[in-house]
Amino acid sequence: MSTILNIRGTNGSGKSSAVRALMAHLGKPTPFLFDNKEAGYRCKYAPDKPLFVLGKYTSACGGLDSSFSYKGAADDVMLCLDLLAEKGHVVCEGVVAMSSYGFGRLARFANNQKAKGNKVIFARLDTPAELCVQRVRARRKEAGNSKPFYPEKLLDKYASVIRSQEKLRKAGHDVRILPHEEPLQTILRWFSERQN
Repeated sequence: MSTILNIRGTNGSGKSSAVRALMAHLGKPTPFLFDNKEAGYRCKYAPDKPLFVLGKYTSACGGLDSSFSYKGAADDVMLCLDLLAEKGHVVCEGVVAMSSYGFGRLARFANNQKAKGNKVIFARLDTPAELCVQRVRARRKEAGNSKPFYPEKLLDKYASVIRSQEKLRKAGHDVRILPHEEPLQTILRWFSERQN
């Protein structure tokens, strides 16, 4: 039995930072390939169970969006998650990836994993919207990005993630809040639930 953790949130919510903290805690992640391209990392979690991080983390904004941003990527992400869950726990995050796949696809995926004895957790970082906007502004400034920034678009995404979480919760899926100030210990606790 494996747990698949989908960390959700808008730009600047800290998704990539939470995953990087997890990889640093577990130590020495080893890259793995999908279709001859780097697709993520294998981490040592337990003696008999690895933890996979799906998505690349070679830039400030990591995750699925940096690895799976092409036509047909949604099918590849779902296939990867399914294959990796056969071998261990899985973590994934992305603003576009997963969030844009539609409720029906996510619900079917979660139900299929449940039928296999796996658990899918949809975890939304509780980062305040104002802090997300501040972080994105700072990130853009640091990168020298002078293109116009429209905070209202980010706020629309923020609200969309909350609506999506509520829809998944109402459908009976495992929906949780991930505290943005200390996500690592919560993530580790959630993975240990499956060990007991």
